[in-house]
Amino acid sequence: MKFLPFTLFLLAFLWVQGTESYVLRSCPPPTQHGFCAETCDNDLDCPGNWICCRSGCWSSCERPQLSQG
Repeated sequence: MKFLPFTLFLLAFLWVQGTESYVLRSCPPPTQHGFCAETCDNDLDCPGNWICCRSGCWSSCERPQLSQG
């Protein structure tokens, strides 16, 4: 009987954890054409919550596409 409250707490905790959804950030489709330029090396080079996206020979800060996972 001692383990019943702990077991109920654990089950409730795991259920809440399983119902959370996470937001995935991904780069939008490439829009740059005709020139190569690197304006960022990583997400820290970008303002706010923008991310550094790479495609071919260029990189730029882009607003991320958000989707729930």
